[in-house]
Amino acid sequence: MDFIRSSFAINKDVNDGIAAFVAIVGMIACIATISVSIPQLVYLLKRKKTGEVKFYSFWIFFAALCSWIIFGSFTGEEAKMAAVVYANILCAYVYCVLLFFMYKYDEKVKRNKRKFVVLGITLTLTTICAIVGFVGLYHKNSEGNGLNFDPNTTAILSQIIPVISTFAFLPQVLKTFEKRDIEGLSVGLILMFVLTNIFWIAYWVSLIIAEGKLTPALTSTLLWQTLSLLIYISQLSMMLHILKTTKKAMQEAKNNQENSIPQNDQNNYKTEANENVQE
Repeated sequence: MDFIRSSFAINKDVNDGIAAFVAIVGMIACIATISVSIPQLVYLLKRKKTGEVKFYSFWIFFAALCSWIIFGSFTGEEAKMAAVVYANILCAYVYCVLLFFMYKYDEKVKRNKRKFVVLGITLTLTTICAIVGFVGLYHKNSEGNGLNFDPNTTAILSQIIPVISTFAFLPQVLKTFEKRDIEGLSVGLILMFVLTNIFWIAYWVSLIIAEGKLTPALTSTLLWQTLSLLIYISQLSMMLHILKTTKKAMQEAKNNQENSIPQNDQNNYKTEANENVQE
């Protein structure tokens, strides 16, 4: 139980049952974090075409992942959120693969040639952050205390890093609203962002209730997480609306095409279609 408490920064004074509940919510949030880019990766591998996406949005989010690894490893006087750090490390490695295939399947030859450079850079940066993260999580100083950022640094980073992760995909959101274009972007990716935000908000709230205190850092995290949730919900709603509208337009076009065919030709067309089905 002590390992679970330390992994999810749960105070020792919290009841075991409540601590277990908080840890379960945290585990779900971690699993969602690790899986967040998998739908986009699957979507990309099926299409084998990157499409018109904002590459810098994906790079900004990668920077946010690396930042969370370092921040989580060097923050927490009583207990550090090791599970969160591990989740972001695994998510970052999956994200390296996603970025590789984004460059591999991009139509621009110049980008396509950079795919292995991108893979090498992202894997190297992720590994460096992971090593530094392990040092922050488990290394003790000469006095036997863990390594932590000073309060001022923690306060500054707790404001900057959530901003990076919250607004990483805002350009992509604006593109969706402006051009009503979702080409290259998976609905599953945005859905995972929505679910991940919901699970993390549930974790932070349950942790606050369990410990009975609301720190400035937690307040800031909750605010940015909620804003992030609203941004992704708006994009998901727009994407679903665009898909529904497009499907309806295609169905109407198909019906109009069938109605424009003379009755005899239409009967022949249906007869041929039925014969083809029977064959």
